[in-house]
Amino acid sequence: MNDDNDIIELRVLSDADIDPFFREINDFDIVKMTGSIPFPVTREWVIERFETKNKQEKGGGVADRALYWRDQFIGNAGYFTNEDDNIEVGYWIARPFWGQGLATRVTHLIVELARSHGHKGTLYAGHAKDNLASGRVLAKAGFIPDGENVFRPLSRGEDVPCWRLKLPPLKTDD
Repeated sequence: MNDDNDIIELRVLSDADIDPFFREINDFDIVKMTGSIPFPVTREWVIERFETKNKQEKGGGVADRALYWRDQFIGNAGYFTNEDDNIEVGYWIARPFWGQGLATRVTHLIVELARSHGHKGTLYAGHAKDNLASGRVLAKAGFIPDGENVFRPLSRGEDVPCWRLKLPPLKTDD
């Protein structure tokens, strides 16, 4: 059942999101699974990230959203152009909201957002091999294996083995 109280909202990053984002992202178990977030996170870093992401979105190829559920900030998700010039989706969910199926729902929403912004081709995602929960989330959202890779999270300072996944392009009537 999906009543109004169960809707996840994707909001363009705003000043109102700075403090909840800062509070929830300062969790090493979250940050270590991301590529571009340092640890510890400073409030100044959050402000700069919001400004950068919102500016990049105006240029296309990027969208970054604050996530709200039941009027509470629950995390962050978006898509970006990765180092291979492919569109990649990513997300993080605040610890109090783990295990409630929200990440899977958020992943579907971010895919819908990317598609609505004209990204009809293959979408990509990745997850550290030590992040099995993210692998399950991405599989539930329709992503399929596309090989192995490594990434260097700012928070870990070392290469981390990861799985690369893809979501096939939309079928067209052409």
